[in-house]
Formats: sequence, structure tokens, C-alpha cells
Amino acid sequence: MFKELKENYFLRLLWIFSRPYHLFEDLRGDLGIRQSVLFFVFVSVLSFLLSIFDILIIRPILSYYVPQIYPEFELGLSWFMLPSYLIASIILFVSLFLYSGILYLIFKLYKRGEDYSLALKIFVYSQTPFILFRFIPNINIVTIIYSFVLQILAVKKFMKVSLRKSLLINFSYLALVAAFILLNIYIDI
Repeated sequence: MFKELKENYFLRLLWIFSRPYHLFEDLRGDLGIRQSVLFFVFVSVLSFLLSIFDILIIRPILSYYVPQIYPEFELGLSWFMLPSYLIASIILFVSLFLYSGILYLIFKLYKRGEDYSLALKIFVYSQTPFILFRFIPNINIVTIIYSFVLQILAVKKFMKVSLRKSLLINFSYLALVAAFILLNIYIDI
């Protein structure tokens, strides 16, 4: 079953939404960085294609019938959204390694003997819902919360820790990322 899961990215996507705990159970033995990065690229490309569909088909239809929802289409600004989604995908790819590194540092702070590839895998698979649906207004907030819940489940399953320890690790991660963002804002001011 693991070989089938390893070869079928669409099945992984389905399991992230339907059976995440079983997905994390099956992925526990595969610690390769390459597979995680390839899955991340697959999800990013799929998200970019969905955003193109959204920009070229869904939003023009909605702006025609309900123009106050997407007023930028009357101004002809819809084509400028495509490069921004592409740039966002590139930034997400770079941030994949940065945020996985922060998660790895949190593992080290809690004296967990895990390697970087596990942190990368946890980050990739837990952030998949957000990456996939980041272009949909208001839904992306729900996917951020779901991604954080997935990250808690993934840390619990991969690291074989209690739910309490997983919550502690993930909220420490969240605090460190928030501090990093606030520091960037402070430096820019």
C-alpha cells in the first residue's frame, strides 16, 4: 500500500483531506527529502493551475453577475494576478526550506533526535491544504487552521509523542515564526 501511495500524488491529496492520520502512518517510513519536495512542487503546480482556472473562468463569471465581488475585472487587472501567483509559488518554495528549518530548530530545542528531512516532510504535508487553496478568499483562513491541525497530528505521529507534547512543539514553532515575522516588520520600519 505504501508503494501505491508513494507513486500516486492524487491519492496523497485525497488522504490529506479524508484520512490524514493514516497518511502520516504510511509516510512514517519514508524520510526522503526528494519525495517531499516533489510532492510540494506537484501541489504548487496544481494550485497554480487552479488559480489560472479561477482567474480566467470563475472570477470573470462572478464579476459579470455580481460586479461588486471582483471590481478589479472591470479595470482589466485580472491578468496582473497571474504573475503574482507565480511569484507567490516561488516564494513558497523558498520558504519551505526556511520554515522547515525553524521546525527542525524547535525539534532540537525539545531534544528530539529527529533529522531535517522529517521536519521538511511534516511541513510539506501539513501545509498542503493552504498551498492548494491559497488563492480563494476567506477559504484560505480555514485552510491555515486546518494546516496547523495537520501539523499537530503529523508531529504527534512522526515523532511518537503525546498530543500535549505535540501542541507544545507546534505552539513553540508558531511563537518563533511570529517573532521572526515581527522582527522583519520592525527592521523594515
